[in-house]
Amino acid sequence: MGTLPEIEAAIKQLPDSDLRQLATWLEEHLEQMWDKQIENDLTSGN
Repeated sequence: MGTLPEIEAAIKQLPDSDLRQLATWLEEHLEQMWDKQIENDLTSGN
């Protein structure tokens, strides 16, 4: 895995279709992280 600047540089080189797929994946991934955080907060009483 590269550093954030390396990852950003690689993303800038992606074709539009791949960039759109990455954006969709990232949005779904962040939603799952948010759902898990809410679930953990509810379970722990926070």
